[in-house]
Amino acid sequence: MRIGAAGLAAALLLVLIFAQGREALASGVSATGIRSIRTGMSEQDVNRILGDPIDREDDTARHERTLLYAKPVRGARWYPMLWIHLRDGRVSVVYGKKYIWWGIDDEGVYLLDESGHSESPYFEETFSR
Repeated sequence: MRIGAAGLAAALLLVLIFAQGREALASGVSATGIRSIRTGMSEQDVNRILGDPIDREDDTARHERTLLYAKPVRGARWYPMLWIHLRDGRVSVVYGKKYIWWGIDDEGVYLLDESGHSESPYFEETFSR
């Protein structure tokens, strides 16, 4: 059986249409784990719950560090992103987004800060394992 160029292109298009970006998420991240993070926790506490982040960004002048638990996925129809912001070594903000339409648009799905917590109906599906 031979697959011509048109068949190969159609197969690739289907992969791109249905591709999801869960593989861009650090292996320990789950909705349950995210919900168990609290403001004031140390970076070590967060790492015990979610595992090591994919990356860290430091702003030493402001005494802030951002833990990145996801990365953008080129070509994925949607993908999750999760940032945990630390100030003076303690969790100050947890923010989760779902990037949709191949990263063209996004929706905030989770927020935790000193004033409280909120999550959208899409939070669970965005960070389910």
